Amino acid sequence: MKRYAGFSLETTFGTPTAAAVHVDGITSTLDPPKNAEITVPSGLYRAARRKVRNFYLPAGTVEYAWDIETIGYNFLFALGSYKYTAGAGAPAPNTHEMYGDDNIIPRYFTTRIGKDKFEHVFDGCAMNALSVSVGDGLLNVNNDIIARKDSKEALPADDDLLLPTDVPLAFHNFTASIGSTPTDISAKVRTFNLAIRNNIDGNRGKNAGSPYARRHRFGARVVEYSATLEFEDLDMLEAFWGDETGPADIGSTLLEDFKLVFAPHDEGEAADPRQLEILLPTIDVKTSTLPPRTSDALYHEISGQAYVTPDVTLADTVTKVSTDIYVKLLNNTTAMFTEE
Repeated sequence: MKRYAGFSLETTFGTPTAAAVHVDGITSTLDPPKNAEITVPSGLYRAARRKVRNFYLPAGTVEYAWDIETIGYNFLFALGSYKYTAGAGAPAPNTHEMYGDDNIIPRYFTTRIGKDKFEHVFDGCAMNALSVSVGDGLLNVNNDIIARKDSKEALPADDDLLLPTDVPLAFHNFTASIGSTPTDISAKVRTFNLAIRNNIDGNRGKNAGSPYARRHRFGARVVEYSATLEFEDLDMLEAFWGDETGPADIGSTLLEDFKLVFAPHDEGEAADPRQLEILLPTIDVKTSTLPPRTSDALYHEISGQAYVTPDVTLADTVTKVSTDIYVKLLNNTTAMFTEE
């Protein structure tokens, strides 16, 4: 058994690159397309006698329990904009900043999946969607990928896999707050899910002269969240209503600075300066349900969307960007790429 995933940015679309990082414990559906052939109708026989190649578009997902050193590649592929600032050395970590921009050209990458007897290589990959889920156990990330073409290579030796030394993060490594003057809501959060959807239309890559995609292009970006909260107050219900007494004609109240922080150390341990911070600068509350079940605990289930805010400040405290999601990652990984 040898199952893992490797990721690396491509300098040229469709030209595979060596893995920059590997992860194991994966669940993957990334495979060739199911309708890769066109059957040619026959006028001489009741059964078909010929076939031709159809448009070939590999796609699927790669899911794993993530750690603080590998997660940056996922957000880089999903969001595009990237700024790197080197730290002063241990224990001062490096800073990686990523945020959603308006560029429709993805950061193309190569994905390598270990499949026991061979390495399945997918080039020309683009991140169709990225989701992070927080539940009772490990924190999972799911990469929804569209590729150009697949091929096979020999499996690398175990010693050649660039696996993280950190263990994956778990539920207790996560905190949440809301508001420009932050109010910690961690004690209320039971589950949380974040999804970044780039809405890639795979058929846009279909062009004359090749059965394989010549490009991928991002569509509209939608950043959505859902959460299950202990029902302790009416704050989120009133935000959903847009008023304290019931539904307002103008709709829900927009909330500021919804921040998630993931840190690899446990409570009571010495602080680890590494962390992942996700900021949704403006969100709404699109759904709100409070379903009582006899005498069971009452949970508030909510979901909503992030909106572009024009004055999101980067780590240098000077640069401001317009985005619906900002990610700041502090870890020991060096620059994931350098602009040419």
